[in-house]
Formats: sequence, C-alpha cells, structure tokens
Amino acid sequence: SGLCRFCEFYDICPAKIHGKLLEQEDEATGEIPAMNLKDIANSYIVKNSQMKVLKDEVDALKEELKTAAKQYNISVFEGDDGKVSVSLSDEYKFVTKTADFKKYADLSFLCREAGLEEFFSLDVNALMKEGFLKERFPDDLTEKLKDFIEKREASRVTVRKAKQKKSPQ
Repeated sequence: SGLCRFCEFYDICPAKIHGKLLEQEDEATGEIPAMNLKDIANSYIVKNSQMKVLKDEVDALKEELKTAAKQYNISVFEGDDGKVSVSLSDEYKFVTKTADFKKYADLSFLCREAGLEEFFSLDVNALMKEGFLKERFPDDLTEKLKDFIEKREASRVTVRKAKQKKSPQ
C-alpha cells in the first residue's frame, strides 16, 4: 500500500523480499540469485493468462457442443483423436443468497417458520437433497417451497482419448 515506505518491517516483509533480492548482486559471480524466481514468476504469469484464454475457448466450445447435442439429439461426437460425450439433464436447486437475496431471505423465513432448524444455517443444497427431493415435508410446505426453486440446465462434457492404432508391420 502507500504506507509501505513508512513501515518498520519493510526489510522482512514477505511481499517485498523478492524485489529487494532482485536489487542484490552476488559479489563473486556478478549474478542476481533471485532472477530464477523472477523467471518462474514471469512464466507462471504467462501460463496463467494462456490458461484463462484456453478456458474461455473451451467453455465456448462446450456451449457449441451442448447446442449441437440439443439440436441434433447427439450425445457422442466423433473426432479424429477421440470422442466427446455430452450429457444434458435438468438440475433443481433452491435460490441462493448471492443470486437473489430477497428471495433467499423469504425462503429462510419460511423454513424457520416451518420449524426446519435442522437445515440452518440455511443450506439450500441440503434442503433440496435431504428434505425436498426425499419428500420429508408436509404437502402445504412443499407447495410453498416450490416458489423458491429455480430450474437450471446441468451438463457434463468429457473427453476420451482414442487408443493408438497399431501400424501394420
């Protein structure tokens, strides 16, 4: 932060040590011992950026595969080096605090009013899996809970490498 230059612990700060080491030269060899660490950091930064770009590309390809799977009713796509399978299913989950705070608060109130303390802190995953899907609630509560359920598409895309073909001898 802007306060670093006034800090009494600057010389031993883990966030600053590498920068200080880069300024120090080995008197015997004239080399900077910390340069290898800088190379590692630079390599990591580059690879991390490349990974993010590749992840975005892979996510876009997954969406294309999911769209094609729906459009053509295909679950396995043949490639030159293997097969890609696409599994589509519906997934039911209760609304989350981050998705819709107001609706989550209403769900929380409803559950507390119904005496569902075993699910608190409100664990919407447990509420869905252990309560709602196992039909452990009275019918009137089940109907009220349905107002808080959102349907989302779930998918899984997997890759299987093709076995190496034996060349004729």
